[in-house]
Amino acid sequence: MSLLRRAKPLLGTLVEVSVECEGEGLARAAIDAAFGQIATIQRLMSFHDPESDLSRLNRAPAGVAVMVDPMVAEVLRFAARLARESEGAFDCSVGSTLVALEALPAPNSDRPVDRPAETTSGYCVKGSVVVKSQPCWIDLGGIAKGYAVDRAIEAIRQIVMAKRGSDDAQAVVNAGGDLRHFGPKPIAVGIRAPAASAPLTAKVKLANAALASSATAPGEGFSSHAGLLVDERSGTRLAAGLAASVMAPTCMVADALTKVVLVTRNPDHRCLSRHDARCVHAQFDAR
Repeated sequence: MSLLRRAKPLLGTLVEVSVECEGEGLARAAIDAAFGQIATIQRLMSFHDPESDLSRLNRAPAGVAVMVDPMVAEVLRFAARLARESEGAFDCSVGSTLVALEALPAPNSDRPVDRPAETTSGYCVKGSVVVKSQPCWIDLGGIAKGYAVDRAIEAIRQIVMAKRGSDDAQAVVNAGGDLRHFGPKPIAVGIRAPAASAPLTAKVKLANAALASSATAPGEGFSSHAGLLVDERSGTRLAAGLAASVMAPTCMVADALTKVVLVTRNPDHRCLSRHDARCVHAQFDAR
């Protein structure tokens, strides 16, 4: 068996991919396929790229049908479902609020300058067609990274299956703390609080599952890896020093559910059990 590891800057972080399988050439091809999938997700779902499907959707007026890639539609469908289930604790129409807080650049939008963006949510997805019911800017930053990890793992499995007739391989994709494992040998993952010098707070075994972690904006002494998160229901920024890690069958689900835990400050929120997930670490006070 050959073990290869590679890393690339993608999705605003360093993405690491490791593959162990029969033959170095196959491992190299599997890693290339994984990075190819992640680059595709970045191109389609970037809030910053004016050519992305997401930017086209953000520029579209309400009521206008926008054809998007099936992968974008899949993420939007799950985001809408989770918004309903969490009663708005997860809401990908948070883009307008993040722009107002200068956490995201204003889209190069065709929206008339005298018509400010609204923070209302609401869109419907039918097949690969999306229609916004009200003006809003959608940001998939709270879910797309996890989805990209899932697609990368699937790309690895498909390459190995096509070459060997079975998915006999071991793989881990880690995008800045959102990771997924595939293969017969479980891995141990340590979880650290946002503070750079903090000791490990939890250690979990990951076996054909995903783990995602999110933390709020850094305060003094906190890691720069933490980000800005808001409660779209109230339009307020979450306090610094919050952190949550969630295990789930897929990384998209784990990634999105970390936001539900942080916004509600409830590590046992009913959405977790509904999606076969569990919170393995939560911190609701600055340390």
